[in-house]
Amino acid sequence: MRIQGFLNARRTVLFGISALFLSCQVVVHDGYTGRHSEESFHNHARLSDMDSMLGIWETADENGVSTGEVISDFRTTAGQSAIAETMFEGLPHEMITMYFSSPDGLYMTHYCAITHHPNLSASIDAETGDLLFNCMGSGANFQACSDTDHMHDVRYHLDGDHLTATWHSMIGGELQEATVFNLVRQK
Repeated sequence: MRIQGFLNARRTVLFGISALFLSCQVVVHDGYTGRHSEESFHNHARLSDMDSMLGIWETADENGVSTGEVISDFRTTAGQSAIAETMFEGLPHEMITMYFSSPDGLYMTHYCAITHHPNLSASIDAETGDLLFNCMGSGANFQACSDTDHMHDVRYHLDGDHLTATWHSMIGGELQEATVFNLVRQK
């Protein structure tokens, strides 16, 4: 009798989980895009601000011409509710950055080759339209923006098929010189 009660309880739990999963599937297939409405952001940066960055980006020479070296690949994932950027794919220093929205703005978690995962929040430069991400002081394997080695901020400047990504790292509590990636979209 005791075993039968356990089996009935287990079936009830499994049925509840299955019903929840199926209801989520109905929402996804019912037109849900994973993106919040424009009104919910109160003039904050949004995931849609990154749509024009989707694609594969290669190093550009001093004339803005591709060298053929792939640096970044921006693609949507998770039902278009996030953008995954893979940098230096297949190399020992490969990194992943996940960009995602919430009702109060756009965020990223940078999964760095030095094994820290800082969280950064976005804003838009009112003068240039550049997308800026700044360290929030939280993340996995990460103590604080001031005393843990990490990627501290990034500025994205997009001009058609040309992207400039300017990264600053923090090492030993000191902001380092910028690392600038001049990129061109792969054709």
